[in-house]
Formats: sequence, C-alpha cells, structure tokens
Amino acid sequence: MTKYPQDLLMTNQALLILIIQFLVIIQLYLTVRLFARYAGGKWKSPAVLWIINIVFLAVFLILPEITLQGIYGDDLFRLSNVRIWHPDRIWTLPERETFEFRSVQKDFGAPWIMRLNSHGIRNKEVPCRPGELRVLIMGDSWVFGWGVDEQQAYPAVLEKLLRQKLNCPVHVINGGSPGYSSSQVFSLLKDLNGIYKPHLVILAAYGNELEGVVLARKNRFKFIQAITGLLSKSRLHMFIWRYIHRNNPADEVTASINEMTAITKDNEARMMEYCKENGILFELLSTKFQEGTEINNNIISFREPVGSPESGGYYKLWLKLPGSKYDMELDKVHPGPEGHMIIAGELLKFTTETGILNRAINKMKKETGR
Repeated sequence: MTKYPQDLLMTNQALLILIIQFLVIIQLYLTVRLFARYAGGKWKSPAVLWIINIVFLAVFLILPEITLQGIYGDDLFRLSNVRIWHPDRIWTLPERETFEFRSVQKDFGAPWIMRLNSHGIRNKEVPCRPGELRVLIMGDSWVFGWGVDEQQAYPAVLEKLLRQKLNCPVHVINGGSPGYSSSQVFSLLKDLNGIYKPHLVILAAYGNELEGVVLARKNRFKFIQAITGLLSKSRLHMFIWRYIHRNNPADEVTASINEMTAITKDNEARMMEYCKENGILFELLSTKFQEGTEINNNIISFREPVGSPESGGYYKLWLKLPGSKYDMELDKVHPGPEGHMIIAGELLKFTTETGILNRAINKMKKETGR
C-alpha cells in the first residue's frame, strides 16, 4: 500500500524507529569512546579517535536514509498523489502520469483526465524545431484547465485558433499548474524556457499567493535557501520537514493583502525582466469572473500598455468574464468549456490587435533565416 503524507503523518511508527536508532547509535558511540579511553595504546591516538568519529557520523547520517527508503521509498517525496516535493517550488507535478477526477459540481459530474508529459505539465510532447511558433502560457489552475479536458483548456483552444489563422505550425504550451503562486510560476518559467525556447510568453494572473509568501520569506535568508538546496534529496530532511509542516506550509501562514500584492507585482516585474534578458516576448493576462450574469457577448476588456514595445514593455489585458455558475463555472472558481473558449478568443484578438503575434512570428522567422 502506498504511504503518502496523510498516512505518514497519521502514524508515529517511522519517527519512533528513527528515535530508537539514534539512541542506539549514540549509546554505541559512547561505549566505543569509553573503551578507547581506558584501553590505552593505539586506541588513544588522535588518528583512531578521528576514525571512530567519522565512522559513527556516517552511520548517524546514512542509517536513517536507508530506514526511510525501506519504509516509504520515493513516496516520501510525494506531498499527495499528484504533488511531489520540489526544493524551489515546495511542490511540483509528477512526470508521465495520468489521473482521473470528477468535478465538485453535481451538474458537471463527468470525469475529466489529467495527463502530464515528461516535464510534468499538461501538454503533449513538443519538439523545438525551427519554423514552428511556440507560445508558452504560464499561470495557475485557470491555465491548467482544472475541471475540463486537456483540449478544452484555453491554451489548447488558442492553439487551434492560431493554426487556423496562421500559415505555419503553432504550439501553445500549457504551463499552468493548479494552486501555483507567482513565485512558483516564475521558477517553473525558467525551467520551461530552457526546454521549449518559446517565442512568446503569456503570463496569466493568479490568486494563490500564500505559498509565494512562504517562498519569499525563506528566500530572504540566503543561508537557509542554500542549506535547503543541499538537503533537498535527503530523506531524513524531508521526513522532518513533512512532520513539522504536517500538510501544506501555506496553511500555517497568514499574510496581508498588501504583502501578497507586493510579492505578485515584484514577481511580475522579475518575469518581465527575465523574458527581456532572454529575448522572449512577454504579455500579461488578468482574468476576473463576474458572477450572476448569463452568457452573452458583453465581454468587458481593456488593454493597459506598460512601457513601450521599443523599451521592452508589454500590454496587460484585463478580461472580465460574463457567465452563470452553470454555464461558466465548475466549482464557483474555474471556468467551464465555454469560458475557456471566451478566454482563447479574446487572447487571439488581443495578441493580433496589439501586434504581439506578428512580432512573435517575426522572431520565429529570424531563427530560420527567412
């Protein structure tokens, strides 16, 4: 039976085993040192004492790793069935796995499938070939398409629309991850940029900043960040971290709206600068849901220029979605299939009218020498 964190934290058996091991190791160490003290001769030489110290230190560090591997295997690093520990992002999604979910809303009880590729994102495998336009959309569960099938999420819908409009191969890569804060999105962006080399990055706004607060506070202390990185593969470190935090460290955090807003704005600026430094075009999308209205064509949107294109600036699209909870929502948070179609359509219109799409195409053509 797989032992995920809820099983791990509901029992103290592993902790008891580790405590007994530590006590036995300490008792043996004291016994050997006492023997060396009274045995005399070579036993009292500094070299022998150093060897004793090193051997017991190695046993002290290695034996718990072996024990925890035997009890939990690699499942110790899984925060749940769909979350794996990550030193820079707290958690990440597993690679090459498929899960089936049912929506919370009884009206949308049909199952939907989550398929993750070799890089742990909800997207098919995408080759980086010249002459193919690559658009990377980063964000949280709205981008991910929580509650709808992969082809219904707006990155996939936008890819279809772009392929119909353009005379070239197009890949719109779904870089969304459910529950991610702006700090986690930024970390994932750097990983996915190295993999997919996108011509355009669209950053979708989010509302999950508590884990961003955890990361921001940790990153203020560089030595803690360095130690955490060194110990990220240690099962003993992971066991202690999981036991202290029990479930999700963000559950224990309180933060003001001002602190979360400041973190969001800081990360947006850092992502924009990162894209600029790496020669990637950048756009920001903010979606707001308007409750209590029916589906209609009254999309409320406006474009906010932030700097000029010549200076590396970008446009910010504010999009307020109309809709009722049955037509647009699956769980009073996420849009349904029609909502994703609206977002994709507005994004196509937005990127076309602002010229960002043509700029991305020109960037792609320059790579091929056309």
